[in-house]
Amino acid sequence: MIRNHHSMENSELRYIQKLISHTEESIRYFSISMKAERERSVCAALLRCLGVVFEPRDIEAISNDPPDVKFYLARFEVIEIYDKKRKRHDEYKDRLKELQKAKTINETLIPYESPKPISYHELSTEITRALGIKSRKYGKRFCATLDALVSIGLSNHFLDIRSEIPDYVELMDQGWRSVSFVMP
Repeated sequence: MIRNHHSMENSELRYIQKLISHTEESIRYFSISMKAERERSVCAALLRCLGVVFEPRDIEAISNDPPDVKFYLARFEVIEIYDKKRKRHDEYKDRLKELQKAKTINETLIPYESPKPISYHELSTEITRALGIKSRKYGKRFCATLDALVSIGLSNHFLDIRSEIPDYVELMDQGWRSVSFVMP
């Protein structure tokens, strides 16, 4: 019996160590040095959603952006939309500190919240606002050469696909060649 308890304890510690390792990798991934890789990942997510076959090397990060990423003729300007005041990188750092103190799996648990729906209209408003900042910076003429790609990272939300799809006149007035978004 003691052996099983010890084995279970080791199993829990191995699991906690995997959580720590995953969180450390997330901290690295969301660091400034990985910005180009994140932008390539957003582009890859869009291509997978569209059923486009590609090789990772086909998605090229551009160092002197805009655009951020090229995929053949597509020129993606990638932006992220997250909750206001959310500091994703800090969230992972705080989580790492919690995990490093944990001795049991129970100490690693986080409360579950049911995700809330977000309508196309609410999402469109956020996208239009965020892209408007870039559009004013670049100008309509230059935006006409770019494909805006928005990564939605609103915590605990999912898209209500039954909601009414608004017109996108205001977004089209910004001049983007195309606008796409991806959302978990």
